[in-house]
Amino acid sequence: SKQIQAARYGMLSEVVLAMAQTTDLERLLEQIVSKVKWVLEFNRCTLALKDDDGESYRLQTLLETRREVPPITQENIPLSHDLPGLVMLSKQIRLITNLTAEQGKIPQPADGALWDGSLATVLSLPLEAYGNVLGALTFGTIKANAYSSEDLKVAQTITTHLALAMDHLQQTRRLQQANQELARLASFPELNPGP
Repeated sequence: SKQIQAARYGMLSEVVLAMAQTTDLERLLEQIVSKVKWVLEFNRCTLALKDDDGESYRLQTLLETRREVPPITQENIPLSHDLPGLVMLSKQIRLITNLTAEQGKIPQPADGALWDGSLATVLSLPLEAYGNVLGALTFGTIKANAYSSEDLKVAQTITTHLALAMDHLQQTRRLQQANQELARLASFPELNPGP
């Protein structure tokens, strides 16, 4: 309906604004997940971030509504393992509507709560900025066939903006580190006035 579409576009505007104003990734992720929950149905949302080595990733739960499922924080998962790794390697969205059938095709599942049989639909999207994959955002819901083509468009828009915001935060952090190193190097003549 037109009201749902208007609400979605309003939420997307809020997400983009939050991304532009936030310099802390954890705070940004909290804001985004709480806003997305209003327009995209999910019981579980995880974020996979590629490690600096490009060979592994870390996985963390951003939201879990199933009371019996604990949040996950896992480090050093090989990129070839589990759904987020496949999504990062292929740079392709994966929509799974039959988890039982797909589970055998997924190498080395790292996130047990994704494959515990209680979720009916899973959507995993790459976080890609300027051709570089930074990670993957994965949504899971207990509802069967939960995501329409409109839902996919909304999720893609969110992940595109999130990847750009994350890239900007990474570039800003690298620039700050480079400036600190330059300041440190520049202080050498002051520390040793008679070289």
